[in-house]
Amino acid sequence: QVLLFTKQNYAPHKEEIWRLLYKLYLYSLSTASNRIIGMNSCILSIFTLLLTENEEEEESADTMDALSLKSGSQYTDYVNVHYRENIQLKDVASHFGFTTAYFSKLFYRETGRNFKFYLSTIRLSHAVFLLKSTDLSITEIADRSGFPKLRAFTDLFLKVNGITPKEYRNQYRKEMKRLQK
Repeated sequence: QVLLFTKQNYAPHKEEIWRLLYKLYLYSLSTASNRIIGMNSCILSIFTLLLTENEEEEESADTMDALSLKSGSQYTDYVNVHYRENIQLKDVASHFGFTTAYFSKLFYRETGRNFKFYLSTIRLSHAVFLLKSTDLSITEIADRSGFPKLRAFTDLFLKVNGITPKEYRNQYRKEMKRLQK
């Protein structure tokens, strides 16, 4: 249902979505080491735009609302590129020239999620990808996914998925072996 938009609802972000699809295509052809991250960033930005279009209530926009819509997904793009770093809300707000309080509200308006939740979601998505596709240690996966401490990663993973990262990897591998038979 999210993808069924009327032309009127789809039009505001049509150009941005096509731009992101083109970037996604270019990343798919690339051999750069950051191509997967770039592709993930494009996909998440497209979904963010589509979900924003579907969930936004029509209201008259003042100057700041117009600014946040015009800027599209620059805030989420920034987080999608820098999630592996030790970034915090205050750092990103400062990067864009906003106060922490104002940026927090602006980010929530754009994404429907608070900054910490959004950042954790990006980090967990990357960690799941690494759990499925590599033999890296859980500690290395936590580090490469931007979690400052292994314990923070394990606790959040357990809270979201109901199992530890190690258990998740083992279940995934069992399932893949079963499907290959």
